[in-house]
Amino acid sequence: MQIQIDKISFVPVRPTDSLIGFINMQVGGWLEINSLGCHKNTDGSIRITFPARKLVNGTMKFYFTILDAEIKEQIRKTIETYIEDLGIWSEKTMVE
Repeated sequence: MQIQIDKISFVPVRPTDSLIGFINMQVGGWLEINSLGCHKNTDGSIRITFPARKLVNGTMKFYFTILDAEIKEQIRKTIETYIEDLGIWSEKTMVE
């Protein structure tokens, strides 16, 4: 299955731990997904996290998540390519 990602924006943050910024995107012209966390991995790839809030008992309650692993990987690769094209991040510069 393929999805159409129409628009992506990246909001950088001062890096703390692995978080480098947030992603907002439009999918298929009908869905907007905001506040995806964008993290760097030690191998130079990125990891996407979903917005959540922590309940009083410590459990994380995610506002949404992507269940299909193939779609999730397609989104991750598209975001990775987008950030590399911005010139602020690349696999070569992020490897520690």
